[in-house]
Amino acid sequence: MFISSGYADAAISEELQIDENMIEPLLQTIYTDLHIDESESIDQRVQATLLYLEETAQVPS
Repeated sequence: MFISSGYADAAISEELQIDENMIEPLLQTIYTDLHIDESESIDQRVQATLLYLEETAQVPS
């Protein structure tokens, strides 16, 4: 949700009350779990946002 809302790492860390240095490793874990490949031409945050919107029926698949 934070990614699809456009939150930067600093804002995510503030919302979750964790160190900002923890955000990128956590996001990498999420991308791996979602099978989002870093080598794709579309940014991983954009891919994750599109998946979130599809899953929540906010955009057609």
